[in-house]
Amino acid sequence: MENEVDKLLKELSDIDGVRKVAVINNVEKKIARGINMDESSTVLVRTLSDVVRSNMKYSRLTARKNEIEDVLITSFDEIHLLKPLSRTAKYFIYI
Repeated sequence: MENEVDKLLKELSDIDGVRKVAVINNVEKKIARGINMDESSTVLVRTLSDVVRSNMKYSRLTARKNEIEDVLITSFDEIHLLKPLSRTAKYFIYI
């Protein structure tokens, strides 16, 4: 399984313009596996975990009960994509 995750992260990191990729443990708010993730990414990971948790909570509270497929955050010169790996979002991919 680890080889598959490493292969996926490598493929994602090879996309032009991608700087960081990781599988985040949303329960522990920690990087499970990552490429180009450094010590400064720790605060980012905690914040992104809160974003995913908030979106999952929103999904549960809406009348439709839609499952969140992904979360896209854009700023002036950056794009952050968060992709929950399951309905519970115990893990998510960060690109």
